Amino acid sequence: MQSLGDVLERLHTAWDRLNSAQGTMRFWHEPRRARRAYEAWRHASPPGSIEPLRAAGARADASPAAEPADTLREVAIEGYFRFWMAKPWHWRIERLRADSRGQLSELHEIMVINGAVWWVWIQDEQHKVHTNARAAHPEQRAHDGVDRALLVMLDPAPLLGTLRLHGVGSAEELGRQADVVQGTVRNPQPDPGLWPGADQYRLLVDRQCGILLRAEALLAGEVYAGTAFTELVLDQPIPEERFVLQVPRGARVRYC
Repeated sequence: MQSLGDVLERLHTAWDRLNSAQGTMRFWHEPRRARRAYEAWRHASPPGSIEPLRAAGARADASPAAEPADTLREVAIEGYFRFWMAKPWHWRIERLRADSRGQLSELHEIMVINGAVWWVWIQDEQHKVHTNARAAHPEQRAHDGVDRALLVMLDPAPLLGTLRLHGVGSAEELGRQADVVQGTVRNPQPDPGLWPGADQYRLLVDRQCGILLRAEALLAGEVYAGTAFTELVLDQPIPEERFVLQVPRGARVRYC
């Protein structure tokens, strides 16, 4: 493993080192332990600052015991992002479901960001497309619209302010050399940018550019949630048409 100082420097400058990235990212969690960690984090925060987790359809005042039992099932829930990113701020993110064998199946959401202009298609909303393309002055905010689970993998610098990190070894992921670091939250109140409430986090930091190849959350020494790239290509050209959303046939466009 390289020195911790070198690893921290790469984490801090990872986003600056990238010109483009494309690939597939898997994210997963075990509902029972993820809920336990989240609730511990919520109770350690100022009262009312964080909403409790609720099952779909549960009353706002329902106790966890009154919620449907399937919210506590232990089978891991997983999903996938296919993504393309090119600087200065061009994104295409496709969210996919996985079948019972973990194979990619249904595409149910597409987001395209081209500077300050964005388009979103969500299959669950009767094939609606939302966009700000006709806004007189569309505003672009830092990291606007990109899921934090994906963004922190490519830009892990914010973790330096929330985690105390120490090196534990080396690993290889997707044929790339990585340094393995573990971290605990400096303050239980801020969201560390990963899965909140974990006892510990394990990060695989790419030795060349400093992005995260894998990030895992642990409770009592066991992994219960994480994100990891399953395919990754860095700094290769991406065609401009990738950042244009072709509106699906029959979809209704709503201008925001």
